[in-house]
Amino acid sequence: MMDRNAAVRLAGLTVAAGLIAGCAIEQTEVEPVGAIRVTAMDTTQGFALEQAQVLVNSVPRSQTVPAVLGELPPGEVTVTLRPGQGYPPATRVVTVDPPETTQVHFLYARPDNSQANNASVKVVSNLPDATVIIDEQLQSERPPDEYSLLPPGDYTLSLHKPGHRTLPPALRSESLEAGEFYTFQFELEQGTVSTEVGSLFPDFTLPDDWGGEHSLGQFRGRIVLLTFWFYDCQPCRDEFPSIEQVFQERAGDGFRVLGVNVGWYQDDQEDFEAIREQLGLTFPLLFNTNGPEWTRFDLGIEQAPANFIVGPTGEIHFRRGQISYELLNEMIDDVLGG
Repeated sequence: MMDRNAAVRLAGLTVAAGLIAGCAIEQTEVEPVGAIRVTAMDTTQGFALEQAQVLVNSVPRSQTVPAVLGELPPGEVTVTLRPGQGYPPATRVVTVDPPETTQVHFLYARPDNSQANNASVKVVSNLPDATVIIDEQLQSERPPDEYSLLPPGDYTLSLHKPGHRTLPPALRSESLEAGEFYTFQFELEQGTVSTEVGSLFPDFTLPDDWGGEHSLGQFRGRIVLLTFWFYDCQPCRDEFPSIEQVFQERAGDGFRVLGVNVGWYQDDQEDFEAIREQLGLTFPLLFNTNGPEWTRFDLGIEQAPANFIVGPTGEIHFRRGQISYELLNEMIDDVLGG
């Protein structure tokens, strides 16, 4: 594999040769992009809210508040904040105006924990020791024997237990109203854990380049692309823009992406930031803190890119090498149609 310095020198020589030969280098006009800065505060108690999930045009962003979210085209965008901690979801429509950074500030009052002003929610399952997922966040408590309170608003719920598939419907979407009672029933079934099609992909929790962490289990009920990559992998770079485009276009269909570094070449924070900036990536990029043996031996990945489509039940539908925009859409359509 060519090292980066050699690649840079070679690129420079290629450009120089083109100039010597009298070839004109075409200048392409780059569309300006803007950014928004998202913050939130509890005005009653006077402190900033942190670690809240942010969605832009229904697409989840890797960063949690406070955060500056870039790579946004000019015009109106819809920003949704899901703070949890007893605070309801909230949405703002703001205008992105490059090169300015648009400020988006969410204000909350102290959470009201009364039953009259909250929805009462119970999640039940046929098996014990499963974890409730609300808006793609694993909850610390197990399925409760009694009702829990959630502020009014739109939510998604699912249930996850390692080594088990969540039978359809694996995801419930509900608009919760204050003073109402809701019960959600999920069925779990034990399955085989491996990286073969038809099996359950092994669970993992890994840190991202924004200081957070992501678990595969938190996306139960969604269609997830697991794409394994490394910095100097040219086929990975070739497919990343297509993956990003599909992520932006099909987040509303429940499509999510986790870009997992294989961990073979000691790619660091600088490499993550560079590839994100160079290719305009907004989906999570995860460090392999489990070590190179995890990808090579536990997962059986011997080359990159390696791509897996995991369906809503947790089962693997497709395992592929390099993918294209068309192929990725076809695989998503297949899962949705199944």
